[in-house]
Amino acid sequence: MLVVVALLGMLVWALGLITWTTFGRATTEGGFVDITVETIQSPSGTTASTNVIVTQVDTAAKAAGSSISASGNAAITAAVGQVLAQPDLGNALSGSIAKARQTLEDRPDGDITIDVSTLRDQIVARLQSTNPQLAAAIPPATDLTITVSASDVPSEASTVASLLGLMKWSPLLLAIVALVLLGIGFLVTDDWTRTARHVGIGFIALGILPILMRLIVPPLVGGVASGSQSDILEVAASATIANWWIALVVTLVVGAALLAAGVILRQPTRTRSGPVVLGR
Repeated sequence: MLVVVALLGMLVWALGLITWTTFGRATTEGGFVDITVETIQSPSGTTASTNVIVTQVDTAAKAAGSSISASGNAAITAAVGQVLAQPDLGNALSGSIAKARQTLEDRPDGDITIDVSTLRDQIVARLQSTNPQLAAAIPPATDLTITVSASDVPSEASTVASLLGLMKWSPLLLAIVALVLLGIGFLVTDDWTRTARHVGIGFIALGILPILMRLIVPPLVGGVASGSQSDILEVAASATIANWWIALVVTLVVGAALLAAGVILRQPTRTRSGPVVLGR
């Protein structure tokens, strides 16, 4: 009975560990913003985002009856790239990314649009000093967006996105269930210090899970696509599980604490002494 309860408790903890490492950062607004910004600022993400914005500028120019030369497009590309690379990009886009996250939770199989209108003034400012005519070609703020079409997202990624809302509290609930099961195990055992030592060693062994996830998950996610899309997905996966080390540290600390308690408070072994023979 004790072995079953202890193993079940460790299994539930392992599930919570995997769930938190996979979804923990993405289920918070700040974490989702960080993931999105890291993805945008990756080489492939910056290229894709810049191309989208430059295309919108070119479309707006054609609608106005003019065109932008190749050198003009290169200048705009450079300006957009510099703006996207700025360290405080998350602050500028936090509101629009939060809206995109809500859309993703509501419609994980739909298009996701990030409003980048807050970047227009910065792009214009970078062009104004060198080419005012190009600066004037930047579309109104309301027309600057980055849209990820549902057709561009692998079905596996959409499935994961649909679980964001469900997984928000799952790691905490699994951790509570695991601790309750382990508590029951300690109550039914005759030697709780021995149980603590065994469970502590088991927890330390579970520390390998976050490490394996960090090594395996990003290339596995990137493998569902090809080319630059694969690079973007791999960066997004790496950013999503970036807090893997926290799961590792917490698990090792719990394991070390149980092991230490079992060793320090170990019940002394009683040895039977032989019969005392009195001399004549």
